[in-house]
Amino acid sequence: MSGTSKLPYVPLESNKTDIRLLTVLPSISSEATIQCSLENASLDSLDGDQPYRALSYVWGDPKVTTPIMVSGVQMNVTTNLAAALRHVRAVGYIDKPWWIDAICINQDDIVEKGHQVHIMGDIYRNADEVLAWLGVEVSSDKLDKIAGTSAAADRTGTQVLRDRNGVQLHCIMKLEWWTRRWIIQEAVLAKRLTFLWYSYIIPWDHFHSFWKEEPTSAPRLGILYERRGRPLSKLRSMLEDVHSRATKPLTLVTALAECRGIYEATMKVDYVYALLGIASDTDWIMPDYGRTLHDVSRDII
Repeated sequence: MSGTSKLPYVPLESNKTDIRLLTVLPSISSEATIQCSLENASLDSLDGDQPYRALSYVWGDPKVTTPIMVSGVQMNVTTNLAAALRHVRAVGYIDKPWWIDAICINQDDIVEKGHQVHIMGDIYRNADEVLAWLGVEVSSDKLDKIAGTSAAADRTGTQVLRDRNGVQLHCIMKLEWWTRRWIIQEAVLAKRLTFLWYSYIIPWDHFHSFWKEEPTSAPRLGILYERRGRPLSKLRSMLEDVHSRATKPLTLVTALAECRGIYEATMKVDYVYALLGIASDTDWIMPDYGRTLHDVSRDII
């Protein structure tokens, strides 16, 4: 992601649980450049009085970017992340700071990146809420509608889920987010998981209940279930099993086997690193983005 090296990152202490949190600033215009501030924090010192949200999303093409301002410095982020930030701002989700990997991690520093990925499970586990931006191409007129609708933040997405023709849900389930390997730990470890699609805010339990009860309630959904049923079913089962992990710990080898052939990752080593947060036997693994998947796999088998 171009532009990250220009940010005046304050170094994080690699032997501690230091992170950075991003504050998205308000704007009266939906088309205004995203303005943010970035500050260092520590997971050890954050508590209920200092809640934050974590974003789950698809990066998108790193060559197609949009400029935003972070602590007074221009940074280029992928268009999908820029769209997520615009929607977050439009629906009023700026009352708490954010942890967003592409910005909060110095992507040019592979040592820092490895350490932050090592504690990423704790980052998502301690977040007050994990917001899954499902990702759509957004036009300015759509953003204007979102920003101009006072009830936007009150929408639960029920009308999307109960659309008998399944058109909107079909659009949602076709999105790349559902096949991304990183979503597993981001969703499973969340205290509260919420989906954001345009201005629709859909809690996970609403989505889960609908899918469980009516997976084929319309012709479109029957086809969709065949196409997206496997990753969704696996995600659902992992979310349902999360409370039993204390008595039945999930090993990394088991997690790799369960997710084999279901979820994708851009970088090969992330087929392993993306599951570290949900496995019980990975404290000894320090992600190293200078290594190959073969080297990493040889260490754990």
